[in-house]
Amino acid sequence: MKNFFDKTVVAYCNEKTAIDRLIAKGFSRDEILKRMARSNADNEEEKLADFVITITGDISNTERQIRRILHKQKHDFTLKEIPRY
Repeated sequence: MKNFFDKTVVAYCNEKTAIDRLIAKGFSRDEILKRMARSNADNEEEKLADFVITITGDISNTERQIRRILHKQKHDFTLKEIPRY
């Protein structure tokens, strides 16, 4: 992934919150646990990311974290020419 993007951001949510949110969307607890067992370890993704945001809290907390990242990086954001294929 690092080869395709200048910066990467991982959104982290603790397991309990993730399960609660997915159950609210209609997934069964068994299905959620099976999917979690098959997914990549979050710790590995966090180690590779340039930034990690925590999405366990409310949306305003998430937005603050995103704004902080954008503020830190705004001097790096430039429009790059898209190659033609």
